[in-house]
Amino acid sequence: MAATKRVAALNLGMQTATMAVFDAAPGNGLVLSGVARAGLQPDPAADSSRPGQLRIALGELRSKLKWTGGTAVLALPSQGVFARFVKIPKVEPEKVGQMLLFEAQQNVPFPIEEVSWGYQVLPESEPDKLGALILATKLDGLEATVEAVQSAGFAADFIETSPVALYNALRYNYPELTGCTLLIDIGARATNLIFAEGDRLFFRTLPVGGSSITAAMQKKLEGRPFAEIEDFKTKQALIPPPGSHEETGDAAELGKVARTVMTRVHNEITRSITHYRTNQQGSAPVRVFLAGGGASLPFSIEFFNEKLSLPVEFFNPLHRLSIAPSAATEEIGRYAHTLGECVGLAASALVGDCPLNLNLQSPRLETARRERQRPPFLAAAVLLLAAALGAAFLHFQRAANHLVEEGQK
Repeated sequence: MAATKRVAALNLGMQTATMAVFDAAPGNGLVLSGVARAGLQPDPAADSSRPGQLRIALGELRSKLKWTGGTAVLALPSQGVFARFVKIPKVEPEKVGQMLLFEAQQNVPFPIEEVSWGYQVLPESEPDKLGALILATKLDGLEATVEAVQSAGFAADFIETSPVALYNALRYNYPELTGCTLLIDIGARATNLIFAEGDRLFFRTLPVGGSSITAAMQKKLEGRPFAEIEDFKTKQALIPPPGSHEETGDAAELGKVARTVMTRVHNEITRSITHYRTNQQGSAPVRVFLAGGGASLPFSIEFFNEKLSLPVEFFNPLHRLSIAPSAATEEIGRYAHTLGECVGLAASALVGDCPLNLNLQSPRLETARRERQRPPFLAAAVLLLAAALGAAFLHFQRAANHLVEEGQK
């Protein structure tokens, strides 16, 4: 992948599809050449139409950024991917895959033949054990997504999941950080908690996100459609400080709901920190980064600073990147903290030296890749055949000329 010079990174979120085009720069650098986003239907009741929504949205993004073809890489939303950190006895390298297959069969909640799964052995943290990360996703859902991406005109090369891409983006942009960093990525349907501490990593996905606020508010405002409340939340929601009662009516109720949902997130963060320190032998976080669309709510930084008593700031996945003059820099600046997945994908594709490299294999994608590679081999075979026929023709022509000359003597 590192030989690639340009890539389209597609973050296939549950509520927003984002496309970013990157170019390789000297010294393992990245240049952001363009970004575009397209909304998907926020109502979970419309999930059955998601492949069709993705096809239309990605087609619009491809047209907007004038993408004419080349390598495309994908990030899947985390709630559709099963992740498990496991430990196995230290064994010979050739036996690791077999042991992790057994772990996958025991831990993945679906028959192994119905999923696409992969693993990566992690840096050693215990002298007699190997740590590994196992990822798996249902094959039918993966194939439907790949089909939508291909139908939109993209030649997909590899598939990551959101936490993997975010972790790579964090390590790429902030290699100098010491101590434990906690990245809180608040998406539409899920929140990813990513712990990074030297070579040690851990992540957990919480089944709560920005849409949880919308769903809770919909119960209070019976009869109003999900999309209408989502729009209201986008324009009016904030996380009010304790004791704040400036707003009245629906806006005040929305603020209370938002604070309640984010308090649930905080409670799960506290449990996850305890798990990380106890089961993963990690340290307490010393800093927090916020990412994702859900972190855009006003007073998010103040809320988590109050709850966690730690320095909190927005994650800047463009920290080490250059931005091309043609890119809409003002628009990018407004939602830079939501571009982590795209940057992580680009780092994997263009830089290549990323700490996590876990590709979820798709049979449909592999078939397409073989078909793309077939024409050069066919052309080479035709040229070889033509050369052989040409050589045979010259040989027989020389032989015939020789016989003619002999007959004339």
